[in-house]
Amino acid sequence: MIKKLKYMSSFAAAVLLLSGCGDTTSSTGGSGFTNNNPIDSITCPELDSQISIDTNLAGSCYKVTSKIYVSGNSTLSFNPGTKVFFEPSTGLIVTSTGTLRAIGTKDKPVVFTSNLKRAGAWDGITFKNSSSLDNRLEHVVVEYGGAGGEVDDANVELYNQARVSIVNSVIKDSDYNGFYFG
Repeated sequence: MIKKLKYMSSFAAAVLLLSGCGDTTSSTGGSGFTNNNPIDSITCPELDSQISIDTNLAGSCYKVTSKIYVSGNSTLSFNPGTKVFFEPSTGLIVTSTGTLRAIGTKDKPVVFTSNLKRAGAWDGITFKNSSSLDNRLEHVVVEYGGAGGEVDDANVELYNQARVSIVNSVIKDSDYNGFYFG
């Protein structure tokens, strides 16, 4: 019974947070990519796999070639218009001591995607026991994640009462779930 109540309270909190979600699809294409000039991730700098100091990413694009862990009381921040391309078997994991802040705008969303342009191309964003009140996804697109096809695979996963505010964002084209609460 207690387990069910914890699950229901996590689900209720997520529903409240998601109530402000809207469509950030822009006139330039579903993910903020211009139809005539897509960004090629080959030219993007690679992100480190361990983020243990506050890191603000303000460049136009980044590529991820291994799982990224945000830990050590650090914050990983993405500025408007930043695009992050994930290779297969990679993802972004926010641990109990880490914080993720991806704040885009309506015209310049932060995009988490893959060059493969297919559902399940990468693992997704996982919040593991991160209770930071500063976890925030605003005007963000998370697409083509949720690799694995298992019940707990999703574009965005929250475990052990993790907290994240998701506002005016699009979560789409996952291989299994858009969200998973475990």
